[in-house]
Amino acid sequence: MFKRFAILLQQASNPFAALGVSRRALRLMMNISEFSEEDDPFSALKLSSWEPLKRVTGRSKCPKCGGSRMFYCSSCLVLVDLDRKDVPTVPLPTHVQIIQHPIEMCGKSTCAHAGVLAPSDVTVTPFDRPKRSSPGPLPAFPDPSRTVLLYPHENAMTVDELVQNLLSKCPSHADGKEGGGREMEEGREGRAPSDSSELKQPQEEESPFHLAWRGLERVVFIDSTWETAKHILRDEQVKSLPCVKLSNAKTHFWRPQNTGAHCLATIEAIYYFFKEMDTCITQTPYRGQFDDLLYFFVYQYHTVKKAMKERPRRPLT
Repeated sequence: MFKRFAILLQQASNPFAALGVSRRALRLMMNISEFSEEDDPFSALKLSSWEPLKRVTGRSKCPKCGGSRMFYCSSCLVLVDLDRKDVPTVPLPTHVQIIQHPIEMCGKSTCAHAGVLAPSDVTVTPFDRPKRSSPGPLPAFPDPSRTVLLYPHENAMTVDELVQNLLSKCPSHADGKEGGGREMEEGREGRAPSDSSELKQPQEEESPFHLAWRGLERVVFIDSTWETAKHILRDEQVKSLPCVKLSNAKTHFWRPQNTGAHCLATIEAIYYFFKEMDTCITQTPYRGQFDDLLYFFVYQYHTVKKAMKERPRRPLT
């Protein structure tokens, strides 16, 4: 009873508690210039309608764990007070495995966005540490030779270098045939921009676009603070994976951090990886087929930004 009262009290003094935004974070955000009259950094995205989200008036019980949640349960990765048809489903051309550090609070992490929006293609794996001195083992990756880790290690290859490595294994590319970009684009002709499920189905004659993605079975992401990521990186399986880094991606995460603008939230990293891979493989302008990965992220961003404008420097107690 006392716990429920404490939650209600917190929500009364902090209307953003349902979004997992602490009062301390709000205090810091009041001084962030990003919440001023700047242009919308997401205006070019092709996002599905937020009308179903706007109809949700508050928290409800998760159908699995019974916890108080809004929109989705970050622990069970299921929708709450929303039907599957209410929110987009984003098919991904390869599997995403997110390794989550045990001290990372699920309610504050954005990795749940990926699990809810791409349920068939995303796995969240807890990083168990049975003893404080030794990280616990992770389940074996199905095919480590076709698995990469997205992490900006000093020896990490760029996404473009990864694509060239994958395409070098394609017979048509290795034979030096011209028109690679055009051929990849023809391989997608007639498909809806968001339809990537066909990438996983056998085809008689595959384009380099399909072969490049087929050569990459799994992409691993780390969901933790930058300080605690080193514990996961020491795992024998993880440290044996080749690392890949992004180019010029800038975070718009509303939680204050001191690690720099290029240190992304987990869902931002996933989105920018697939966007950069697509443009590097096809050599054509990006079509927006992965934009809905930021469906919840952008909605929450605008919710917090709007509140900061309406209630500037509101004293918090």
